[in-house]
Amino acid sequence: MTTKTLPGFTDRLNRLVDTTRVPHDDGQRPFTQADLVRELARVGCPLSKSYVFQLCNGGRANPTAVVVKALADVFSVPVDYFFDAGTAARVSAELDRRLEAQVAGLSPRPGKGTRRR
Repeated sequence: MTTKTLPGFTDRLNRLVDTTRVPHDDGQRPFTQADLVRELARVGCPLSKSYVFQLCNGGRANPTAVVVKALADVFSVPVDYFFDAGTAARVSAELDRRLEAQVAGLSPRPGKGTRRR
């Protein structure tokens, strides 16, 4: 049995995880899959650590609409980021700017400033 996948989903999700920083005692630290599990539960979409691991590693590349919406909410990106190449490119450019600002210490709150509607 073949499972359909959402093209580019894993790469786009990992781009979000890799470019997000969270406040830490010594400044900021990289966002982790454990952080993602916690944040998904916070927005009302509790998932297991193993399911999030599979999402990030390509084992599950066709999540439900509820999961995609929750991921978009966690990272403050439009849902279309996961479906539309143009939206993904625009968000990716914004992620680069956001990461540069976070690394420079200009934006202590991850996820702010990328949402487009």
